[in-house]
Amino acid sequence: MTWIAPTTAAVAGDCARRPHAPRVSTILARSGDAHGSLLSVGQVQTPTLALLAEGEAAIETFVLEDYWELWAYFQARDILYRGRWLASDG
Repeated sequence: MTWIAPTTAAVAGDCARRPHAPRVSTILARSGDAHGSLLSVGQVQTPTLALLAEGEAAIETFVLEDYWELWAYFQARDILYRGRWLASDG
């Protein structure tokens, strides 16, 4: 890989200290070293795609379960209130 301008050399030095994949991919794409391929990277894109993939996997593996709610009226001293029973296991 050949760095063309001082600006790209400075970016390369910066990348040696910490990763900047989006910037490096842009430089490679502009310099022609990417051979016309799509370079799709980013600090936000990768975790977002992971969230989407996890969500899709959760939807595909979802199993229906019976669900019941038990509501009742309770009285404590002079106060009457409506409440929902919660099972001890959750």
